[in-house]
Amino acid sequence: MIDEKNILTELEKSLMTFGKDPKTQNVGIVEKNTDGVITVAGLTQASMGEKVVFEDGTSGVILNLDEDYVSVILLGEGDNIKEGDNVKKTGETLSINASEELLGRVVNVLGDPLDGKPKIKKEKFLKAEIVRK
Repeated sequence: MIDEKNILTELEKSLMTFGKDPKTQNVGIVEKNTDGVITVAGLTQASMGEKVVFEDGTSGVILNLDEDYVSVILLGEGDNIKEGDNVKKTGETLSINASEELLGRVVNVLGDPLDGKPKIKKEKFLKAEIVRK
């Protein structure tokens, strides 16, 4: 006889870890790199403002959703990104570290120090708003 309780428990476990398996992650392919705006195909589960990571480690944020493509704005150098490169969703919305340690510091758009001082401790993350005019 089949134990329904065990089946439900195993199914719940599988669903909780489903997105963590690399085989099931939503991965896209770079179609075009135009002056810091990357056109990506295949990110069907993407959302506006979501962070993505390219093969070379460069981060970007999804700024536009079309039926077949998404447009990604780079948050770093994109000289090495070329057609055919893979792009992975992070599942994170672009957010900014809000910390007292930011006062008087020089940082890039991701909050990484550019002034040669130690890395800033992460305290509280605030979602960045993307405003289109």
